[in-house]
Amino acid sequence: MSGSRHGPWAGARHALDAFVRRGWAYLCVPAAAYAVYLWFLLDATQGRLCPQLDDAFIHYQYARSIAEGHPLAYHPGELPTTGATSFGYVALVAVGWAVGFRGMATTLFAHLLAVVGLALGGWAAKRMGDRLLGAPAGAACAGCVWAFPQLVFMAFGGMEVALVVAAQLLAVGAAVRWSLSPAGRRTPRRALGVALLGALAALSRPEALSGAAAVALALAALGSGKPWTRAYGAIALAPGALPGLVARWATGQGRTNGQIVKWLFADPYVDPETAIQRTRENVVALVDELLTGTHGDHAVPLFFSYLVLLGAALTVGAVVRRHGARGLVASLCFLGGAGGILVPATYWTFDTNLGRYLWPFVPLWAMAGAMGAVVIGRALARRTRLRGAPVALAAGFVALCVAHPKRSLERFVDSASEICGQHLRMVAHLEREVPDDAVLAVNDAGAFAYLTDLQTYDLVGLTTTGAAPAWANGQGSVFEQLERVPTHR
Repeated sequence: MSGSRHGPWAGARHALDAFVRRGWAYLCVPAAAYAVYLWFLLDATQGRLCPQLDDAFIHYQYARSIAEGHPLAYHPGELPTTGATSFGYVALVAVGWAVGFRGMATTLFAHLLAVVGLALGGWAAKRMGDRLLGAPAGAACAGCVWAFPQLVFMAFGGMEVALVVAAQLLAVGAAVRWSLSPAGRRTPRRALGVALLGALAALSRPEALSGAAAVALALAALGSGKPWTRAYGAIALAPGALPGLVARWATGQGRTNGQIVKWLFADPYVDPETAIQRTRENVVALVDELLTGTHGDHAVPLFFSYLVLLGAALTVGAVVRRHGARGLVASLCFLGGAGGILVPATYWTFDTNLGRYLWPFVPLWAMAGAMGAVVIGRALARRTRLRGAPVALAAGFVALCVAHPKRSLERFVDSASEICGQHLRMVAHLEREVPDDAVLAVNDAGAFAYLTDLQTYDLVGLTTTGAAPAWANGQGSVFEQLERVPTHR
């Protein structure tokens, strides 16, 4: 007999599902990937733990400021600045600083956070897939979090990437489970928990507000027995206003330095029509190039965007047929969370920094493709004797996502090696040759402030009050701004 319970694929399916279901498995996969990354990193950097982007040092510096009791001040005694909008990640790094992970050891703490973040992301994806379509969709969805070498190795770069992955998947997963739960299980206490997971996503990065919006949609559409719990969605969305409120409190203006420098619609010198046109161009580049596998830097398989759009359509159809209106709400929550990848299209810098603004959303896109493969596999299994088709097609899609692992590893190791070879060498030189009361003019470079006691002036304006508008207006304005800097600074 070769039925679905006793066929040749049944054992493999149950073994895979059991492996992913056990808690240690969620740490096992990212920890193994980290071991590989660490081996090659230490070999390339002569044993030094360097992040892949100098921006990581900016996060570390703000984290140290929190731990030392002067939050938002990039240098002790200076005016507050708003150069870091990943408040949740900076707060976590501050914990590491407080318990002893200081100097370059902060990168080790960031690596450990990344392993945990990827593990949580896999766990959340597994639960979401199981709730939407059942086995083997859950295992395939977990695989989608870990399948992309570009994402996994980037997560070990000292930035907030893994935290955003975990927070976004936890929030969207909570929204999906709430939507598909029967009325008796949608209690006020559970509604509050779902709202707090949405708030966690909004705290991780501004783009992850899409996860909070998915939570707000689920709570508004399907409340608990208490009508007022529908308003809990405001709890999920509230952290989205935090950067602007902090900027208003700290600097007197409602826009953060990051918004002025990076966000098209906050740039004081860009009119709305130009911002819309540039956003449209970025969206076209995202869908037609970056997500189709024709852009080598982003290392997704060929035709990826078309596969996941087909998978999303099939998944939505299957979920709505199975759950009706609740399935439609769950599908909208899922698609809304995945749609967060469009938010960076409103940035001047949407595809820079090794794609770190885009990659945290790729697992949700991939999950749509994997679940679509399960739907196709089940259709084949019903019409043929290929009982293992759902497992085979889902596993095949996940395997397809593993694009260019060697190239991705080399790219990120080389980036970290350049930080060690350039920035750390310059830091050592400056400590020997530059007077202690000097002020360094830097171009968005955090290593000098974090690893020395020297004061810095950020030409880009992320970490220096009042410098961001000049950067947005061009080099001439930067020069004029520098002429007005007090000589005693």
